[in-house]
Amino acid sequence: MIRHKQFAYILLTLLFISLFGPYVAGPIRMEHVVLYSLLPVLLYLIPSIRLNTSTKIFFIFLLTLFSWTLLSSLIQNINPLSYINEVENTFQPFAVFLFVLILISKMDSESIRELYIYSLKLIVVLFSIHSLLIVYTIVTFDISFLSPFHSSVVDEVRGTVATRALANFRFSGIFNQPMESGVGYSIAIYSWYYCSDHFKSNLLKYTFLALLIIGGIASVSKIFIFFILFLFMVLIFKQVIKIIESYSINKKYIIGSIASLTMLPIIFSIVLLIEWEGLDRLLRVLSFLQADDFATMVSMATGGRFTGGGEEGAIIVLFKGLLYNSPILGNGFAKISIVDNAFLEMMAYGGLILVSIYVLFILFLVYKSIVISKTKISIELRYFYLLFIILIAGFGAPVFTMNRVSILLIAVLAFLFHLQKK
Repeated sequence: MIRHKQFAYILLTLLFISLFGPYVAGPIRMEHVVLYSLLPVLLYLIPSIRLNTSTKIFFIFLLTLFSWTLLSSLIQNINPLSYINEVENTFQPFAVFLFVLILISKMDSESIRELYIYSLKLIVVLFSIHSLLIVYTIVTFDISFLSPFHSSVVDEVRGTVATRALANFRFSGIFNQPMESGVGYSIAIYSWYYCSDHFKSNLLKYTFLALLIIGGIASVSKIFIFFILFLFMVLIFKQVIKIIESYSINKKYIIGSIASLTMLPIIFSIVLLIEWEGLDRLLRVLSFLQADDFATMVSMATGGRFTGGGEEGAIIVLFKGLLYNSPILGNGFAKISIVDNAFLEMMAYGGLILVSIYVLFILFLVYKSIVISKTKISIELRYFYLLFIILIAGFGAPVFTMNRVSILLIAVLAFLFHLQKK
């Protein structure tokens, strides 16, 4: 058992670190090498895994994402080998799920919780280090050394997504695009929130928080900004409830609340000191709060993806096109090239069948977040924040197939589902 536990820590650390690695050859990145070289060995060593009901539902969703897309492609005579990137994108979530489950399959609940906390702390540390790299790029405006980490797919006119983002003063570090960075930092903030009590000093804890917020804000990702605003509102609400229920103010919560609430002004001051020219763009992103009506607010918040100027946005137009041309099967692996929406992506991969399964999975997370959370078991409450990330990110990014950061999301969900008794 001890040897297996050490083995699990080493392999999980290796996988998480590899997410921040470069492209090795063509579209192959470091995490591909780690994941697909180790997974067959793990399957051979531990061929059987016991799954509870929650984990089975997650298993079915991820398996269906790949298998239905494959079936849709074969029915439409689409050669999967011609779309190897899309094949990997749909198979990777299932592979990561198996990877994590195999690692924890022979561990008791307490050992799994310890490994889970360790994983959250590792996410916090890795993204904090990445934030230092982002600060360097802000100061120097140099991302040439990051080229091995960015996709080799280049638009001859506009360049890579990373270079276009840099031109708009949006810094994403090793990530290909700001939305990917935004989702990653949202997961990192979530991780910090749930493992913050496990850091040895408050100075270290809040230093990590400051670095994570700087890294997330630097990408000017709406996903990250919405999550941060939502999380701070929830924290304030929870603190008020605690005060009302106890009629007393806990010193620990006062210190934590004051530190958290003063963090944003401090970070904005730092941003101003280093003269970040992306600050103007960030303020424009937040301008949706001043919209005159709800329709305008939605248009501004989503960058006109759904509606704008009295016309249907690109997401609606593309969804209607798929609904008209291939409502049941979608386009399989030959999906439309640009999909900045999880629901549209599911429609593109597998038509209404896959969209329906995705919606059912989201509803299952809603159930876990609201109904089961009434038990007041702390582990259950975490679904609520992950659900928010999945929903909000899903409107602006293919959250389950977004390569680097989707691995973290799948891993965290695999831990949570497996920790359930049923």
